[in-house]
Amino acid sequence: MSSKLRSLLPLLTLIVLGGVFAPVMAQDTTESATVLLQETGTLEAGDVTLDDGSLADVYEISGQAGQTISITLESIEFDSYLLFQTAEGKTLHENDDYAQNNRQSYMSVELPETGTYRILANAYENWQQGSYILTVMDGLLPPTLSNKALRQIEANRLNNLGIQQDQ
Repeated sequence: MSSKLRSLLPLLTLIVLGGVFAPVMAQDTTESATVLLQETGTLEAGDVTLDDGSLADVYEISGQAGQTISITLESIEFDSYLLFQTAEGKTLHENDDYAQNNRQSYMSVELPETGTYRILANAYENWQQGSYILTVMDGLLPPTLSNKALRQIEANRLNNLGIQQDQ
């Protein structure tokens, strides 16, 4: 594969399903990308409690001014909500559902300055709990989701169209 095509691969891997952009599997889009952080966690009693009463797990990441990172938070147990903050706790970006028919969160961020930042794995509803996968990649990349999350997105899309899927 030519290096030109390889550099376009992350953009070409987005496919259109019923007019909605959907990501492909992580291994298809990240073979040459650098994983900065990948954590499997659980929102549960004892975690940090935010002002709205929701639970959050907090991760720190360091980067350089101008560096672009891509962050994906996926869960099939709750509606994920992603916050990106300064080290002091000022929210710079947040995301709920990055596309129709899914409950996964994604953002790409250009770091405004060199330093440490906080990423909060959170749920949209303050009562929601469960397991998740947080992935931070170096560069501007499409969302990367597990097979399980992709199946859930497709099932939600079909359900919204009135089509029941056999499990």
